[in-house]
Parts: sequence; structure tokens; C-alpha cells
Amino acid sequence: MIKLLRNHFIDSGFVIDGKLVGKEIILKLLDINSTDLKITHKISEANVFVSGPKRQNVKLATKLFSHTVSQAITWAASRGYLHEENWLQCHQLLKIVSFSNYINLEIYISPSFADQRLVRRFQCKGSKS
Repeated sequence: MIKLLRNHFIDSGFVIDGKLVGKEIILKLLDINSTDLKITHKISEANVFVSGPKRQNVKLATKLFSHTVSQAITWAASRGYLHEENWLQCHQLLKIVSFSNYINLEIYISPSFADQRLVRRFQCKGSKS
């Protein structure tokens, strides 16, 4: 799912509150990052310009939609580096996607740990009898 979101975000963008949100803000952050100021150390142009089999790379997609990048957008806008009017929508999109990715990860991992704990508990009780 996150790869599909990233691919659509890069290829055509999303319309949020009547404003187009796409890779342009990320490219602007990378331009800021190319100076002495490093605010997006997790991403590079490799996260934005993906083609072929790299479009299937989940790691590149999750780094692009990370909380760190979302906060970098807010920081850059508050310091006057981003003059685009859609930076807030981009920040909100990245924040929601990164949070939902975290929730999905917790839902995916948590039951397996609980199941393993229950299995160990029953195995221990069974072996004592």
C-alpha cells in the first residue's frame, strides 16, 4: 500500500483541499539539503526518482513518507524556505501516512508476539504436568 501511495505521489500527486500535493516540495527540501543545512538526512533523490524494479522497494517509500520528512517540511516552512502554499497539506499527508504505517506495523507485529507468549505459556504448563 505504501508503495502505491508513493508512486502516485511522485507520478501525479494528490489533490488535498483543492491544492495539488506532489514531489515538488520534497525536491525543494532536497535543494535546501544540498547546502550546509541538512534537514532531510534520511532521503535523497533516489527516493523521488525511482523507476523499474526500484518502484517496488518498500524502504525507499517508507523513508519518503516518514515523520522526519514531515517535520522537516514544517521546519522549513516556518523558517521561510518553503513559499509554496501547499506545504501544510503535504505535511499532513506525510504525517497521516507515516502514522498509519506505524499502526499497521504494530497491528501486524503485536498479535504474533502475544500468540508466541501464549504458546510458550501453554507449552510450559503442559511440560510440568
